[in-house]
Parts: sequence; structure tokens; C-alpha cells
Amino acid sequence: MVWFVATSSLVVVLVIGWHFGRRGNAAEYFLGGGKLNASAAGVSGAISVVSCISFIMVPGEIVRLGPSVATAEVVVMPLVFWFGAWWLRRLPKDALTPFERVRRVHGAGMGRAAALLFILMRLSWMGLLLHAAGIGLGTLLGVNTTVQHLLVFVLGILAMAYSSVGGLRSIVVTDVFQAVVLVASAVAVIAFAAAMLPSDMSTFHWPSYWETPPLLSLRPKSRSVVGALLSSGSWWLCALLADQVLLQRYFAAGEKRVRALGVQLVAGTVIWSLLAVVGFVLALLYAARPDVFGGLALTEADTFFPYFVANALPPAARGLVLAAFFAATMSSVDSGLNSVALIWQRDVQGLEPEALSVRRGARSTLVVATLVLTWAFLANFIAESVFELTARTTNLLLAPLACLVALSWQRSRRLAWLVTATSLVAALLVSFPGTARSFGVHLPAVDVVWIRPLALASAAVVVVIALVGRRARPTASG
Repeated sequence: MVWFVATSSLVVVLVIGWHFGRRGNAAEYFLGGGKLNASAAGVSGAISVVSCISFIMVPGEIVRLGPSVATAEVVVMPLVFWFGAWWLRRLPKDALTPFERVRRVHGAGMGRAAALLFILMRLSWMGLLLHAAGIGLGTLLGVNTTVQHLLVFVLGILAMAYSSVGGLRSIVVTDVFQAVVLVASAVAVIAFAAAMLPSDMSTFHWPSYWETPPLLSLRPKSRSVVGALLSSGSWWLCALLADQVLLQRYFAAGEKRVRALGVQLVAGTVIWSLLAVVGFVLALLYAARPDVFGGLALTEADTFFPYFVANALPPAARGLVLAAFFAATMSSVDSGLNSVALIWQRDVQGLEPEALSVRRGARSTLVVATLVLTWAFLANFIAESVFELTARTTNLLLAPLACLVALSWQRSRRLAWLVTATSLVAALLVSFPGTARSFGVHLPAVDVVWIRPLALASAAVVVVIALVGRRARPTASG
């Protein structure tokens, strides 16, 4: 029953992708003709943000830290919508990528550099994501490494198949189905976990290890409310500026791009909240009946969710969760494949919109999928935790990319290079403090949530110094 439910969802995804996919011309292939349903585009954007890593990590974070810090993801949404709506209205109606203006203002070299940074970030993300999916499948199914690799390969090939055949339209429609599967699986886990709670909760005590997080903490590894807000807010700021995966969906909605953003934020909040409720109910169950989790310690909170699925759910519900895990994996991969194919033609090769080719896009998708699967396999030989490595590498390049896009609205190429380089160096030092130690600079190990805020803060300092210098120059010469 487990495999019947999971494989049935994969078959439905392929059928939907094949049925709704229309290659047509390049505009149809990459942007759905610019007339995609705004609600579908928004839901697709929401599910593309939810990876198999967050599918497992969010409940684990709630179990370990409680709901206080996690609410930051919801609190920042009004500000995200305000900024996103303002930004999307400023972008040209015929925009295809966020790096077109970089190339137009600062030259082809800088535009190509921005595009290559994005491609590098997405390749790294997709490869590590598939590698993490293999580890998660090993926990959920109890299979050996060989089977994990085989399942990861199959998921990657399936995502490549419907994204290369049908383009963005098929990706968006399949993402909507996958979002439904993910929501249904979360609801099923919540229902079964709640049913296992003791009927008499009069003697129940709130988990004693859940402490109220500090408003602000200067300890490098400490989580705080301000830190969570800055981390979530900075991610959305950078993503709205420079993440082609999200922006491509807004562009595909045509004149309704702001509505697509609003739907994405609502759908994302619903999915995120459901995953948080999964963690909340599992934490209550752990406090009331720790025997359900087979003696797992609180330090192993990230494994609570997969352990509960593998050992406490009936086969049909387990198959639904497995289908959701497949959905969270493929929705992130298919989005990246199509976006990288467009970025390669438009910003690296410098082709004009009318010169974009569907055939080249399909070939690029095949090449990128091959590189991603290769990287997913090579990640097995990296000693560091895949979850830590994914957070570090993804956060490493997103802030510098956002700086490049933001500074395309001013004419100084030198300032754009300086600010981007400063942001990249700061992100490198925070992500990999061992690199600084090799040069005799000893930096404290900082939690990964601070990578983007600190990288953006360093860029802001350079911008302020440049502006002050410009204003002071006439006074000094006078």
C-alpha cells in the first residue's frame, strides 16, 4: 500500500505534466505565454520554496525550540508583500530575468557574472537537495544506500522529463497537484499524532525545555526573535530581487504578477503553518508518550518526524507522506531546471527574447539535470552534514546576487563590483570561518541564519561610505 500510493502520485504528476505541457514557442516554454493563471503561479512559487529539507527540518525545529521563533516566518509576510508588490511594479512588463537590467546598465560582463552566480547557486542547491532526499528516504523507508541512490536518480529523471517536455506550464500545474499532496500528508500526520495523545490531558505539562527565546542575543549560536525576523526578512528581500525561480512565475502571470505574489505568500503560510503544527503535535506527543519515538533523545529532534512516519502511521498514510516527500523534492528540482535553462540563454549567451530556443532549452535542461545528479552523488563523499552544507552554500550567494540586482538601478559599475565583492567576502567568512582562520583571523562560529543579514549589512556599510564620500567630495575640493 505504501508504494502503491507513492507511485500513483508520481504517475499522476507525469500524466498532468504531459497533458498540460505545451512546448510551442520559447515564450510558451519559459513563461507559459505570459498568461498563466495567477493563483496557479502563486501556488507553484510556494511549493517550489518548500523542499524535502524543510519538509523534515521544520517539524524538528518546532520540537526542539518551540513555536516562538518559527512565527517569524508568518510575522514578516505583510512587509514581504508590500515590498514585493512595489518591486514587481517597477520591473518592466516584458522582463524575463532579474539580470537583464544588470547587463544593460553595467555591461555584458557583469550581467554574465550575475547569471553564472545564480546558476552555480541553483546547481549546488539542487544537487544537495537530491542528496538530502536520499538520506530522508533512507530514514523513511529503511532502505540501503544503493536503493537511496536509485530513488534519487528516478526522481531527478522524472523532474527532468516533464519540465523539459512541457516547460513552465507543465511545471506549474504539477506543482499545484504536489501542493495538494503535501497539505493532505501534513493533515494526516497531525490527525494520527493527535489521536495518539492521552485522552486525559489533566496531568499534562508543557514541554519544560521550551524556553521563551530572547528578543535579541549577541551569542553567535543563539536563536533570538530579532535573529529569526532578520533571517526570514532578508531571505525574502534577496529572493524577490534575484531568485529567478520565483520571479519567473510572477512574470508568467503577466499583468497579475502582484496577485501571484499574494497567492504565493498565503499558500506558503498555510504550508509552513501546517508543518509547524506537525512539529507542535509531535512535541506534545513526545512529552506525553516518549515511548512512541523509540527512545530517541531530544537532540535527535530532526528525526522525530521521519521516525513517527516510518513506525507509527498506517501504510496508506505512510504512502501519502512518501508521496509528499517526492513532491517536495521534485517541485524544487523542476523549477530550478527550467530557470537555469532560461538564464543560460538570456543572460549568459546574451540572446534576445525572439532568439530564445525551445530546443536549446530542452537540451540545457538535460545537461543541468546530469550535472545535478552527478553533484548529488559526489555529495556522499563530503563529511559535513548535508543540511548545514546546504544552508551555507545557498545563503552564500543569494545576498551578493541581490546586491548586484539592486545596484543596477545606479550607474556606478565600480560601486556595484565593490559592494557585491564585500557582500560575498562577508558571506564566505560567516559561512566558512575556518577559511579566515587559515589566514590568522579567528572568527566565532555563527549560526547559519546570520549569513544573509551580515552579508547585506556589510554591503550597506560600503554603500553608506560611498554616498558620504560623494557628498563630501565637493566640500573638500572647495
